[in-house]
Amino acid sequence: MEPFIAKDRTIIPNLDMPQTKGIKRILERTAPLDEIGAYHLGSEIFEGNTVPQVVGLVREYTKKPIIYDALPHQIDDDREAERIVKYLRNEGIQAVTIFPLAGRDVMERWIQKSRDYGLEVIIGGHPSTYSSWEGSYLGREGIRRLYADACLLGATHFIVPATQPTFKPIIENIQERLLHNGQEPVFFSADYFEESKSGMENIHTEEREGAYIPGKRFHTIIGSALHTPLNIQKAASELYSLIANHKG
Repeated sequence: MEPFIAKDRTIIPNLDMPQTKGIKRILERTAPLDEIGAYHLGSEIFEGNTVPQVVGLVREYTKKPIIYDALPHQIDDDREAERIVKYLRNEGIQAVTIFPLAGRDVMERWIQKSRDYGLEVIIGGHPSTYSSWEGSYLGREGIRRLYADACLLGATHFIVPATQPTFKPIIENIQERLLHNGQEPVFFSADYFEESKSGMENIHTEEREGAYIPGKRFHTIIGSALHTPLNIQKAASELYSLIANHKG
């Protein structure tokens, strides 16, 4: 499958809020921007909203890809996994993010079922909120093995920390495995930017210390930095320029 986001580098607003008014505000201001590659649907958006309602709302403003956080659905039953994947694809979702901590079998099932229905899978193994390997039950070797297995199973899209130098060997291993097969890995991160608040409308966002671009294709998922600024278009353009001009 070709990357579902055409541009090499973009920012992805995380629509992780239950209020329809706030979602509409972000969509109407960001949908026309070339800097936006897709929209990510977090769990909070479904507090009172269904998948068809949310997809319909996004489609009022844009045809850009929609990414669904499938973490709550990582179950072991083949038929249930297929039902969920088919449902998401039929409702207009283009990609799902999963953290297959239940093991290789679950990851293989999601990758295969998603591929059958033309849905892209973005594999994560180390949540960006963890500041060290000790934050994860898997540990360094388990996380390395998870991403290695994902490559062997045909995954090409990955969520990785973009601020942890100790994670670079894993990223380099992903790159080596895919490039050897003539494939370009696509990386996503939710920790590239650091936000500091001083009042609801004054959010200062900058690259985190040690932030780096994992590869040629890189997309950063952004939350409150695009939820509250008065000038969302300006904020989006400034955030995009930081990753577009970053040399690595």
